[in-house]
Amino acid sequence: MPFASVQELWDGFNPAGFGEGIFMVFRGYIDESYSGEATPRMFGLTCTFTYGSEWSWIEMAWQKCLDEKNISLKQQGRKTISRYHSTHINGFRGEFQDWDGVERQAFCEKLVDMRLGLKDTLGIPEVGDRCSGRS
Repeated sequence: MPFASVQELWDGFNPAGFGEGIFMVFRGYIDESYSGEATPRMFGLTCTFTYGSEWSWIEMAWQKCLDEKNISLKQQGRKTISRYHSTHINGFRGEFQDWDGVERQAFCEKLVDMRLGLKDTLGIPEVGDRCSGRS
């Protein structure tokens, strides 16, 4: 099956093209990342949007956070992570089963700081994001 990049597809949909046009891709997973209380105390949804020409910088910065964490995990003799998954990290399941609340909070804050650091550089609107406070 032939591969078409997002840039090639987008240029046909937006007269300003990929570099200058604004577009959004919504892909979401709504999950129950809470500790089991009858009425969950918090629900979070985070979105990031920017110009198409800026998106690769977001991907690179996000991947850098994952890579740096995996270096640390390897040095500790622990299993590395393949991606960030909110349900798993907040429930300490899957690749995050040996994490604790302190480690989770530090990692989530690093991801948020990365996005906020790019906000001024790339013009990403400020977003509200908060990791669960469970320890």
